[in-house]
Amino acid sequence: MNDTAEHLHHPRSGGHLIGHDDILSSLTREQKRRHHGIILSGPRGIGKATLAYRVAEHLFAARGESDLLGNAPDPENSPETPLIRAGSHPDMLVIETETDKATSGISVEQIRRVPPFLSHTPSRGSLRVVLIDALDEMNFNGANAMLKTLEEPPEQALILLIHHGTVPILPTIRSRCRVVKLSPLSPEDTRHIISLNFPDADAGWIDVAAVLSEGAPGRAQMIADSGAMDLYAETCAILASAKASPLALDDVAQQWGQGGARNSARRAIMRLFFDRLARLSARKAAGYFDNSLHAGLDIENQAIEAITGRVPAPKLAELQQDMLRKTDEAKRLNLDLSVVAHEFLSELASA
Repeated sequence: MNDTAEHLHHPRSGGHLIGHDDILSSLTREQKRRHHGIILSGPRGIGKATLAYRVAEHLFAARGESDLLGNAPDPENSPETPLIRAGSHPDMLVIETETDKATSGISVEQIRRVPPFLSHTPSRGSLRVVLIDALDEMNFNGANAMLKTLEEPPEQALILLIHHGTVPILPTIRSRCRVVKLSPLSPEDTRHIISLNFPDADAGWIDVAAVLSEGAPGRAQMIADSGAMDLYAETCAILASAKASPLALDDVAQQWGQGGARNSARRAIMRLFFDRLARLSARKAAGYFDNSLHAGLDIENQAIEAITGRVPAPKLAELQQDMLRKTDEAKRLNLDLSVVAHEFLSELASA
C-alpha cells in the first residue's frame, strides 16, 4: 500500500459535494425561516465543511437578481463565489483549528473575533456568515464565548458549526441551534469523490483509500497528507505475526505519535485507523465480519485474524473505548500520543 503524492484540497475551493444535495436544498430553500445557528454533525471527512461552504455560496448568490422565472442566481456564476473560495469574502468569517501552535485547537481568542465581526454592517449586502470548524476543537472557554453569541444573535447572521462527534455538544449550545446530521457516503460515492480529488492517483491506491475511508472521502486527504497508509500496513504486518517484536511495536508507536504540527494529520488518522482495527476485530471475534467487504486489504485481514485469536471480543471493545478516551485526553492535555499507541498495540499483540 503506497501513498500517493500529497494533494492539497480545501473544502472552500469548490470541492465536490456528493450525497448531501437534499440537505443543501433544505438549508438554502427557506431563507426567512432559517435558524441563526446550524450544527452540521457527522463523522470527520464526509463533506460537512464542503456542505457549509456550498450553503454560504448559495445564500450569498441569492442576494443577486433572479432570472425571469424567479430562480436565484447560480452560485457558479455569482461574483460572491470566487471571494468565498479564495477565503477573502468580507462578510464571511471562518475559524479553524490553529495547527501551527503548540496546543492545537480553537482558542477563546479566535471565538472572540465573532461578536465584533457580526456587529459590523455587511459590505456586500445584508448577510453575514460565520463558519466554525470544528466544535470538537473548541475548549470550554471558547464554547462559553460562542454561547453568548448564540444567545443574542444579530439580525441577518448565520453561524455554521461543524461537529465531528468526537466530543459531546454542550446542551446549552445544542438547544440554541438546529442540528443537521449527515451520514457516511456509499462505497461508490466515496470512491468517486476520491478519484475526482486525486485524478493522478493510482487506481489501486484509490481502491484502498476508499475502503479505509469508510464512507468519509475526506479521510483520503488525511491519509495522503500523513503518509500513514504504509505505516498502517507495517503496523498490521507486525500484529499479524505470531509474536510481535517489542522493538518493532515501539518503533511504529513512536511514528504514530510523533509530535509537531507537521505530523498532526498522522496523529488524527491514527485515532481513526486504530478505532477501525479494534472495531473490525471485535466484529470478527463476534462472528459477523465479512472479508469480501475488505478486498485488497489482505494485510489488515491477516492482522484481524491474528488479533481475534489472541483477544476476546469483550476485551477488544474495552480496548477500543479506552484508546479513544486516552487519545482525546492526550490531545487535550498536549501529552505524548506515542505512549497511547504503544499501550494499545501491545494489548492487541499480547497472547
